[in-house]
Amino acid sequence: MKKANNGFMKNLHYLCLIAVITLGLMPIVGINGCASGEDETTATTTPTTTTTPTTTTLPDSLLAKTELLKGYWHFYYTITSTWDDYYTLDNITGDTNYEGGYYINGTDEYGDLVIASYWPDSEHWTLLDPGISMDQYYIFYTDGSTILENSCSYGIDISTEEWSPCFTLYGEKIYSILARQVEERIESEEMRAIEAEEIRAIEGEEGPTDDSIKQKYWQLKQAIDLQK
Repeated sequence: MKKANNGFMKNLHYLCLIAVITLGLMPIVGINGCASGEDETTATTTPTTTTTPTTTTLPDSLLAKTELLKGYWHFYYTITSTWDDYYTLDNITGDTNYEGGYYINGTDEYGDLVIASYWPDSEHWTLLDPGISMDQYYIFYTDGSTILENSCSYGIDISTEEWSPCFTLYGEKIYSILARQVEERIESEEMRAIEAEEIRAIEGEEGPTDDSIKQKYWQLKQAIDLQK
């Protein structure tokens, strides 16, 4: 029986080869089937499985830094008098500064547009409140609820571009903002400018000498001008 089977398989193999050569129609799998003596319908294949790597989307840490500013804020500092400023910060635009930190827009107590941002290289925040005769500019550190130490308030004379010295900034988040009138703003800016000039004259204190401070101020100023 074994010899008969072997002879039959050889003949089947030759017949398959002849059919392929003469007709050119038999698929490769048919040749393999003929060569091995197996029927096409009985051949099995092992399914392959692929594993799709999972990816985890990490939160944007720079965006989180800017989101700390969302809310109502009370800023205050002393020149010779103590001055209070109030801000609502609520709109992160998606635009970024040259260090990659996001901008956040808002309004002051007069309803005028202000802009703030986080600066990752220096690990601090800034806020620009454009004025009528004087811009108010803050460089500060925060935990999201209070203004931390080493924070500064600067006044910049719009006509001369002269900076005040750094006046220590304090502040915290509050629950509401009281609206004020433009006339109050003009009077407030004039009084702050007078007090800052007195400090410069009496104590000899000048504005910042670090060019990066002024560079950040000008970028915020350009960004807020585009939104007006």
